[in-house]
Amino acid sequence: MRCCPCCGLELEWEAEHGNPLCDACGAPSYEAFNACWACGESFEEENEAQDSAEGYALDFDCRSRRCEGKVAWLMPYCPWCATAQRWRPSTEESAPACAGCEAKLEPTWAFCTACGEEAPLPEECFSCAASLDQVDCAARCEHCRRMVCGDCFGDYALPGARELLLCTACAEELGARPLVEEEAPEPEEPEPPA
Repeated sequence: MRCCPCCGLELEWEAEHGNPLCDACGAPSYEAFNACWACGESFEEENEAQDSAEGYALDFDCRSRRCEGKVAWLMPYCPWCATAQRWRPSTEESAPACAGCEAKLEPTWAFCTACGEEAPLPEECFSCAASLDQVDCAARCEHCRRMVCGDCFGDYALPGARELLLCTACAEELGARPLVEEEAPEPEEPEPPA
């Protein structure tokens, strides 16, 4: 993942806990990795593949049948055996394609994680299927991150007074209460002169 899916900024990965950097591309690494997860460069080490590494959530099996190591989501290469990983694009029919690099995007992303381009709006409201081209306004729910039309979102308060812009389904799920704008008091009529 090169760019943030929420704001589009390029992510600057930093080496932590005294771990090394890749000499070829400068990506942060881990002392037991045998190859760079970002560019696939071999470190000429033969450490045993592991299923965890400090600072990395390694949740997925390497696609190589000969490798018993785990990789983190969207790592281009396995850090243990340097096998290129093939991450499946979103399988959702409504998933948009990035206008910058044509990568398939998750519908909950506001920006492409590969090139940082702003994600195109989906065609329909996720809640009611109204055409987003024909509605007055639309917004991204702060809980499920889906785009919904103005009729399907509102400002809500969660227990503990936290305020969020939520779609109606998430508001129900979270038990949020709608924020009601306080009505301005009507101006008092001046008393007639005595």
